[in-house]
Amino acid sequence: MKAKLSALIPIVVGLLGMVLERLMAATAFEAGSGLAVPGAKAIVLLAAFFVLILLLALAASLPMRGRKAVMENMYHIGAYGLVLGIFAALCVMAGGVLQLLQGTAQKAELAAAVLLIAAGIGMFWLAMRGSRTCGTASVWELLPGFGCCLWLICFYQDNARDPEITHYCWSLLAMMAILLALYLQARCAFGGGYRGRTLALTICAVVFGIAVLPEAESAGELLLTAGLSLWLLRRWPCLFREGE
Repeated sequence: MKAKLSALIPIVVGLLGMVLERLMAATAFEAGSGLAVPGAKAIVLLAAFFVLILLLALAASLPMRGRKAVMENMYHIGAYGLVLGIFAALCVMAGGVLQLLQGTAQKAELAAAVLLIAAGIGMFWLAMRGSRTCGTASVWELLPGFGCCLWLICFYQDNARDPEITHYCWSLLAMMAILLALYLQARCAFGGGYRGRTLALTICAVVFGIAVLPEAESAGELLLTAGLSLWLLRRWPCLFREGE
């Protein structure tokens, strides 16, 4: 129960980051050009927040250093994982559908949307099966990471032309953390990962993901970021569970 309640901590901290992000958006850029105001304190505060979260996440993971995850533990999640997993899966599926309906002509973005829809379906299947999935998860555990990876590439291609990197670098960092955390959690689900580094990346991914939600350029992007962040929280209690 304590481990489940502690999942509220990264959510609350992420909301604090969201406040800092909104402060930056409101005060750190020139009205006409959109370029950053020289010496804007809001940008420095948000950058310090990201660095601080990384350091705190590394510190929190130290007691678990070198401890491997037990595959069976990663699937015994109970009602907490069922509810959170289903909600996260529906968010990812809806986000992928909205991205697909945008009608982009770029094949990579279409492929990313389709892969994310498939990932959402797999996430829903994993959430519904719960502990019965252990040993049969197969590619479904990896699909969210694959979808996020292609989405990350498309996101960077769309935003790299922006001369002001602080417009999108926070979302880029959040997506990178989410991607790494997805892969590490999938590795733990196959019994080959380490709980310490997985916990550190999960903390960063959830906090960063929540903090950058207001930066989303579309409803689809908002749902995808929220869904993948919540999906990582689904296994939060499992990372604190010792092996038998």
